[in-house]
Amino acid sequence: MNDLLNLNIYFDENYWLDDRKLFTTDIYQSSIFNSYYRYLYKKQKPLNSKFIKSGPQKLVNNTLKSFSNRSDVVFNNDTYNNYYFCSYSLKHKKNLLDILGGSNKVIVGPLYSIEDFLELVRLTYEYKNLKILCASNSARKTMLKIGNIIDNEDSIIVFPVGISSKIQILKNKKERKLETKTDCLVYFKGRKKIELDTIIKNLKFKNLSYEIFEYGKYSNSRLIKAAKTSKFGIVLGRTESQGIGINELMSTNLPLFVIDSLENYFNNKVYEGTSVPYWDKKCGVKIDSMNYFNNKFPNFLKSVESDEYQPYQLIVDKLSYEAMSNNLEQAFRKISF
Repeated sequence: MNDLLNLNIYFDENYWLDDRKLFTTDIYQSSIFNSYYRYLYKKQKPLNSKFIKSGPQKLVNNTLKSFSNRSDVVFNNDTYNNYYFCSYSLKHKKNLLDILGGSNKVIVGPLYSIEDFLELVRLTYEYKNLKILCASNSARKTMLKIGNIIDNEDSIIVFPVGISSKIQILKNKKERKLETKTDCLVYFKGRKKIELDTIIKNLKFKNLSYEIFEYGKYSNSRLIKAAKTSKFGIVLGRTESQGIGINELMSTNLPLFVIDSLENYFNNKVYEGTSVPYWDKKCGVKIDSMNYFNNKFPNFLKSVESDEYQPYQLIVDKLSYEAMSNNLEQAFRKISF
């Protein structure tokens, strides 16, 4: 086995657990379960997907699924010289500096605040064995601008978290064909209600059945089940650094019609963005404005019926657990002092 796969992975579950309240509409998101969740994380066991709604938690959970059965990877432990910190905050700075001062290679991200990111940027000028991780090229462009990085661009690297294993992706593809019941799955996140109303009006006009999934109001397991039983999906989402939820839809081989969001607003500034950082023509159709909906949607439906789209291929190639493992290996290989 390649020595570069000998890896310590660190994560801090407090990143998403600390702000939870006792009384919530979703019992699984209540702080009453925090002790149980921390126990599972201590045992390095991923959670059942029904317990997860937040992107950061899903990222770490998928990382656990990717590597928990590997003998050459440990979690929250110092065993090897390669370190991957999924999350970072200034309270971990002393530990990070101790590690950077040795003969170790370190990758951090993509979970950090802007203040923590700027601190990491300053550290990359001092420590060449430190790289900052972004989940996609579009996110990297934004972070380079926020960090005003013009002479140290190779300190920001890109790779996404894995969505599923190749075996599971192929299994999902087969199951979706066998169980299709609903015409359309509508994925709605951070957009105007009037845009959603326009989509629903069009679906009703064409006598197409649909189910709406609004971000933060569904369980992950229910989303995947619906993706397997739908003919196609419509994505009305905001800009994403990776878009794990959308990637999971594609992992079931669900063709997508995406109304893209191209502008990412942060601190009164506008940055380039997209709702689908990982995309190609095999995945479906992407439009930049609702104005193009009526023009593009009919041809999309015809292509769906003729089974032209194969989004699972993109997931296998770039977003599988196996691809994530390879990306990590290559990233550590390129780090030099």
